[in-house]
Formats: sequence, C-alpha cells, structure tokens
Amino acid sequence: MANEIDLEIPLSQFLNVASFKKMVDISAEKGFLVKDGAVLEWTFSGVRYRDGAPILYGPQARGVPLAAALEQPRREALAAAAEVVRALALIEDAEDRIEIFPESVWLLSDGSVLFLPAEVFRKMRLLSDDGYKTRCSRLNDPYAVQPRERLSHVVGVMLYRALTGAYPYDGRDLDEIHARIRERKVIPPQLLFPDLKKSVSDLFGRFFEKKQPLSAVDWKHALEIWLADGYTEARSADETTAITDQRDKLKGRLQRGLRRRLYLEKHGKTLLIAAAAVAAVGVAAGFIVSNALRPRLTAGFPPLKVVESFYQSIDTLNPELMRDCLQGDTAAGELQRNELMFINTRQMEYYTRKRYRLQAGEWLTLGRPRISPPSYIEGVAALVVREISGGTEPVFEAQYERWLHIPAEEGGAGFYQEGHRVKDRLTLAKDDRGWLITKLDRLEDNTFYKGENGYQPSEAPLPSATAPPTSK
Repeated sequence: MANEIDLEIPLSQFLNVASFKKMVDISAEKGFLVKDGAVLEWTFSGVRYRDGAPILYGPQARGVPLAAALEQPRREALAAAAEVVRALALIEDAEDRIEIFPESVWLLSDGSVLFLPAEVFRKMRLLSDDGYKTRCSRLNDPYAVQPRERLSHVVGVMLYRALTGAYPYDGRDLDEIHARIRERKVIPPQLLFPDLKKSVSDLFGRFFEKKQPLSAVDWKHALEIWLADGYTEARSADETTAITDQRDKLKGRLQRGLRRRLYLEKHGKTLLIAAAAVAAVGVAAGFIVSNALRPRLTAGFPPLKVVESFYQSIDTLNPELMRDCLQGDTAAGELQRNELMFINTRQMEYYTRKRYRLQAGEWLTLGRPRISPPSYIEGVAALVVREISGGTEPVFEAQYERWLHIPAEEGGAGFYQEGHRVKDRLTLAKDDRGWLITKLDRLEDNTFYKGENGYQPSEAPLPSATAPPTSK
C-alpha cells in the first residue's frame, strides 16, 4: 500500500471555513466503515487547529485516501479499486448514501474501507477552490442526474485510472475537463495499456460513450471476472508499436478538437454578434456551430432521460446538451437564453477568476442556505418528472423550481432574484439518431420569490427542500 498517513482532512483549501462549519453539522453526518464484511456507521469528531490551520478529524486511524491509492503501480492500484468496489456492494442503497471524491474514501491499515460522510464532502466541494474542484471533476460527472448514474461513473473512472494510470476525462482546468465529459470521447484503455484485453477495453468505451449503462454492481461483476480470468494478453513488439502510434494520433486529434470547442465557447459572444449581423442581411439564419454528423450527447437515452437531461442542461448551462434534446426550433427561446447565459457567465468567470453563479440544484442539495450578493442562484431545482403516456410519441409532465437572475428594471441598479414554480408538458418522438423533445407546453408558471440579487430567507417562504412539488 502507498505511504499511510493519519486520517485527517485539512480545510485550508476551502474558501470559507466559517461558512462550512455553519452549513453542516459535522458530528451528525454519517459515513460508513466496511470491515470484515460488516457495515458500521462512522462520524467525524470535529475540527481542530494545527499551527493555525483547521483540520477535520475523526477517531484515530491511518490509511491511504483513494486518490493516492490510485496513483500506485497498476497491480496495487487495481487491488485498491477492487477493495472499494467490493465494499460498496455491501452498503445498502449505496448510490443514495455515498459520494466518492478524491479524499472521501480511505483504505485503512487494518484492511477496512472508510466512506466519509457524503454531505460533508458535497459542501466542501461547493466551498473549495478551483484546484480541489478540478480534482473532483476528474472522478465525478457533473452532468449525471441520478445518484445511481453518478456512482457508476465514479467506479468506471476508478477502474480506468487503475488500469491505465490516467483519468478518462482530464485537462488543465475545470473548463477542459467538463468539455471532455460533454463530448463523451475517451482514449480506449488498450491504447494506454497495450497488453489489456480488447474485450475489457471495449467495455469502457461503450460505457463512457453512453452506449452501455452499467451499475456499480455490474462493474463489480466485470472486475471479478477480470481478476479471475486475467485482463491482459501478450502482444508482439509490432502490435505494441501500432497501438502506441494509434494512441498518439488519437490524442492529438482529441486535443485539437477540444481547443477549437473551447475557443468557440470563450469567443462565442463575438461570433453570435457576427452571426446576427449576417442574419440581418439574409445571408444566414444563424451561427451556432453544430456538427450534425457527430453522435448526440443523448445517444441511447430513453425518453425519460432525455427529458431529465433537458432540465439538467438549464441548471448546468450546457447549450450543447440542450440542443441535442430538442427537435428543430422546439423551445427556441429557452435554447437562446441558455447559449447567451453560458457565454456571459463564462466571460464573467474568465475576467474575474471567480464563480458567482450557484446552480439551483446544488443549492437545493445544500439545504437552501442564505446567498449574499454578488453570488446568485440560477437554474432548475426540485425536478419531478412523470410519464403521462407512452408509445411512439410519449408525453411527460415536469414540475420544478426555476430560479432566474434578472437585470433590474429600467431606472434600477444591479440584478434581482426570482423563483418560479413551473409545470411543463413535453412530447417526444424518435428519429434515426434517438429521442427528441418535439413539443414543450408551459402549463403553469407562478412567481413565489422575488428579491435582491442573492437570496435572503426572510424575504419569502420557500417550499421544503425535502418535499418537492408532485404531480396530481
């Protein structure tokens, strides 16, 4: 095992330790210790200070955090990942009770596996600096809607990292990593580890490209087969050279495509203005770059997942995902708003080096805390979707909270915050590339909160975070 250290979590990397301590009752949040086949509850003891630096600590223990365990040589890294996967299988409803971040899972010196309290790490991630958020994003899919999907993604990433020594989605910063995740393009593990069996490598490809869903339990079964039957096969020197050449070419192609995409995102406002000028003289109808031949981000999604992805794209400001959910000019106003909000938000973050926008879904998870200007809430929260009818044109009804960040009216200064309760009816149809939303009807849109930029809980009552609106 890698060098063991005391089980402590330094808090100096987080932006506001005082806010963190107010937002979470550290001693009340439960983690899980898996030891000798038994699952035991575990809690932090509190925060102490060493040389003025705050440290989160629990009962005395030594071990290796997951991130360090995955940096070991392949055999040791895969053994560590296998221990985590087996421990997960013993925790009932693990997908709802576990969040895996670089330091939230520890392999202890006594052979047990410790999953630190999920809620503590969710709030830590929110208040962390960009360096910590970047490390989290190498493991986690920010676009995964369901807990089961998030956990499955992390397990797949762990195993990919253990086998190849690399993360499937990596980059210099958050923007690069998130762009890679949105593209769903990974280097096949066999190109990084030539002796890997093609069948093993292909499974990762199908999973990360969203062509074959796998649960954490499915990953466990696959891993046990690999360990029992072997996951490597001998290659000749010529075969290894050919694989290496293929890897280098693919890396270069993916990197060039990523740079082009990020350039368009950073300079999108200028391109949109140019497009508007061209459209005004009738030369073109629009200028949002889209490759109709590429696979949709929603490829293989069932209708329900397409609906969820549409609302997720609002919360995460992902116009590319939204575009892949919609047919033609369906919800054109929503798409235009998403594109402009994406550009304006990214430009503000680029120039200020700060993030002021808090996704409404994240804010809900945090328990709807007070938000002070210039920070603000924007996006979709408390989403509930139910199927009204199936068939070749299924219909769904969606209820949710829509949080808006709106410029003050003429004569006013700054921005204000609005919260709406919304109900939509969505109709879908399938073309040769998958399911699309063909019609969106707004059934209800009621404003229940209006206040200054940010959010002050005394200004208006809010619905319970644990009881979102439901359809009748």
